[in-house]
Amino acid sequence: MSDRPDAPSPRFRWPIVALAAAAAAATAGGATLAGDDDEIAAAAGPAIATASEESRTGRGEARETDALRRARAAAPPPVVLRWRSPEVKADAALRKLARRAEAGELRDSTRVRDVLRRGLLLGQFDRDTHDRHLATWEEALEAAEDLPGRRAKELGVVVDGVQRLADRGLLSASRMEPAFLMLRENTRLWRTAKLPANGDRRTVADGAVVLQYYDGRGWQLQPLATWGKINALAARCLAASQSREDGERTCPQQRKRLRERLDTMLDLAVPRGGRYPAWEYFFSYAGGSPPWVSGMAQATAAQALARAGSALDEDRYRDEAREVLGAFEHRPPLGVAVRGPDDGDHYALYSVQPDLR
Repeated sequence: MSDRPDAPSPRFRWPIVALAAAAAAATAGGATLAGDDDEIAAAAGPAIATASEESRTGRGEARETDALRRARAAAPPPVVLRWRSPEVKADAALRKLARRAEAGELRDSTRVRDVLRRGLLLGQFDRDTHDRHLATWEEALEAAEDLPGRRAKELGVVVDGVQRLADRGLLSASRMEPAFLMLRENTRLWRTAKLPANGDRRTVADGAVVLQYYDGRGWQLQPLATWGKINALAARCLAASQSREDGERTCPQQRKRLRERLDTMLDLAVPRGGRYPAWEYFFSYAGGSPPWVSGMAQATAAQALARAGSALDEDRYRDEAREVLGAFEHRPPLGVAVRGPDDGDHYALYSVQPDLR
């Protein structure tokens, strides 16, 4: 028992606790408090009522701590209200208006730095993404100035390719991911790797993405080769899962690698025309300007995703496979669907060369 002169006796302590708990319950749930101690204790819950009765009979002293703990556990959590002063709200509104105003001023600029800045101001990507892309751009510009001869020329072609996308208003937030990946790897390879021969290939992004060297065009993304490798891996995983009863334990390392490579490529997909996910090429070909798509690459991607969906038993990859087939529903230059001489459905190999089927 407390030595304080104002401390309530055990006889009256539990009704006080019960009243506090019941008041909290009434605040949260709209209960009405009325009546004597027994009614209040009942409103607060069985644990409080029992403790109140025990305190009256002299048996509550030893169980007081346990009962109080149960009462606190049964009480509703406190409601925390976030309050923002009018000054804070006004300041946030002014900052939002300032961002929109600055984005409006940059609307007509095609400088890559300004395109990145505008995307950040409009919330198209976060600060980390902006800083990562900007660092890639600045490093590529610096390397193109410092490298000698052929290395500077080849890197400069890729830098110019990114700038031309910005000039044409095509350097969208989704297209930045593959474009800046390619630019970053070109900077690294032209700084450190031996000079390549035409047609040489390298894998980047932890082996998920294939780059191919095209003489005079630098290292370019090769979606068909990339999806070909993923498709072969998906086929192996599918065959292994079908040959054993417990497919989940089949080739776990290959399954993990398959997921990683699929997810990397899905992150590099561009919603082409807002219609379907595409893996684009970023260099001129057959008289056509980038970005363009390959019917072969899209078909291989769809097959790889469908196989992976079965091998991994994940519907999200099957769903993506169906979306990828949108390339075969739209005419060039958006897709690869063309009419044949018999008025039947034909498909171009490349969206920039519809006569080649």
